[in-house]
Amino acid sequence: MKITLISIAVFTLSMIFIFPAEKISKAQNNFIAISGQITHIDEKKIPKELVINLITIHESGEQSKQSTIALNGYYMFFTNYQEKDLYFTETIYQNIKYISDYYDYSAKINESITIDVAIFEKSNKLPLIENIVTKFTLSKIDYSKKEITFIREDIIRNTQNWTYFFDDQFTPTYKMHLLNDTINAVGNLGNDRFLQNDNFLNIAMPILPGMNTISTIHTTALSNSNAYSFIFTSIYDTNIIEVIIPTRFSKEIIPIKDFQKKGEQFFEKERMLVFQAENISKGTKAELLINKIFIEKNFFLAQNNIFAIISIIIISSSLTFLIIKARGKNE
Repeated sequence: MKITLISIAVFTLSMIFIFPAEKISKAQNNFIAISGQITHIDEKKIPKELVINLITIHESGEQSKQSTIALNGYYMFFTNYQEKDLYFTETIYQNIKYISDYYDYSAKINESITIDVAIFEKSNKLPLIENIVTKFTLSKIDYSKKEITFIREDIIRNTQNWTYFFDDQFTPTYKMHLLNDTINAVGNLGNDRFLQNDNFLNIAMPILPGMNTISTIHTTALSNSNAYSFIFTSIYDTNIIEVIIPTRFSKEIIPIKDFQKKGEQFFEKERMLVFQAENISKGTKAELLINKIFIEKNFFLAQNNIFAIISIIIISSSLTFLIIKARGKNE
């Protein structure tokens, strides 16, 4: 009898200790710790307290946010683990948002991630700006309005260690020379201020040290019903300018000045012709003639939304290659 009671007691105690341990282990596996540090070239200027956010991008595309206070530059988050989540941190310093790199937890072995974010001093002193890549993608032709639309992406590098921005938040920090017969030029992404003025698009945006991306949409008049003269005028020294033309819009593109045909790109069954000009000096022009533009209005208007999506996808997938190529020329 005593032996039976002792056995029951031992079994009961083992259940008490085993099951909570399993639950604790499972909970630990579902959560990860994300720690990090706010960095500054002058450690004395790191704020004692600064709000920092952890942004999680889920597989569905939805985002969730946690906030905490970084004390003397250090912070930590605990968040639910999902295998395909992406993480980054962001903070606002001197009214400018700074964002860390993106981190994919699935690539990590340990159950913790370190994500640092760098902040810089703001200054209206003009830095040395290098135009790495300027890329145009013909995304839409509206025959009823006789308009042609390009998506433009600029990848620029601020080689200095301060963020170039003005306190009034309206003074432009970057300019673009408009294309021929421009009707409208606006920002495509972000909350920066864009002002079209005469032959220029003035952009008031913080230009952070390192790489910066500027995305804009340019709509021009199609004065000639079956041709458009594409002329790029550089305000900055530009390493590479690339123009992509879907063959559904035109199959005859004639390089006039500096451009060369570099081949083709494909997205599913869509064929795109690629042209590049390299090492365009400040104030000079590069020119293409987009000839024999098709005139089947109904067919192409139905394709415009598709091309807008395709353009964005191609931009995101090919800019990395162009940046690497430009870097190779500089080394």
